[in-house]
Amino acid sequence: MAHLLSGPVESVNPGTIVLEKGTRPDCVYLVLSGTMECIKSELNIKFHMSTGSFIGDLPCLDNSESAATYRSVSHVQMLRLSDELYRSFLESNDLLDQVVSIQNNIELLRRTWLFGEELSYVVQNKIAQSMQSMEVEEDEELSIEGKSGLFLIDDGELNVKNSQGEIVEVLNFGDFFGEQSLLSEESFRGTIQASFPTKLFFIDADVLAGIPIVHLKLTEVWATRRSH
Repeated sequence: MAHLLSGPVESVNPGTIVLEKGTRPDCVYLVLSGTMECIKSELNIKFHMSTGSFIGDLPCLDNSESAATYRSVSHVQMLRLSDELYRSFLESNDLLDQVVSIQNNIELLRRTWLFGEELSYVVQNKIAQSMQSMEVEEDEELSIEGKSGLFLIDDGELNVKNSQGEIVEVLNFGDFFGEQSLLSEESFRGTIQASFPTKLFFIDADVLAGIPIVHLKLTEVWATRRSH
């Protein structure tokens, strides 16, 4: 660990592009102070990254190009980590698959309205570590009875039907449901059915406790859904 963290500390001025989309990074940066901005213009996504955030870690691990541009918002100090040492450290401690999985989950969270811009890297990382993967087949009904937490769609499509069997909402990537279990004692009345094979994640209510912005957004969505 000491060898891994012995890299140089680099300082950058505001407005500096540290990693550009489409390039292959040759190192991993750990933000020590200041604020960075992650920009994915094609998805209209922009969010800030603060102390403790990694830049370039996923592309280095899977030998891919960066999917985003990273630019400093303020004066930033970063620890430069060798990509080879970073990978070697994870492999020698049997952490590579786990870290890649968590970083992929973080990327998913960052692309959503609910968990994107307003959440810090530390909070996103906590949520990402707890995410439980689920899959439902075409026409399969998903039972959420007794589940206290949130379901987040990664890929596919789900139809939400009321007690009369009418479709009241169609959910796709980044959409979620189950918020009533976090906000009240009301149970979900209706069914949720997959239009085609769908991948989603379950996030336990305890993990989301104490994140005000998430609860504020959930309350907003729940109020809208109850009015329909």
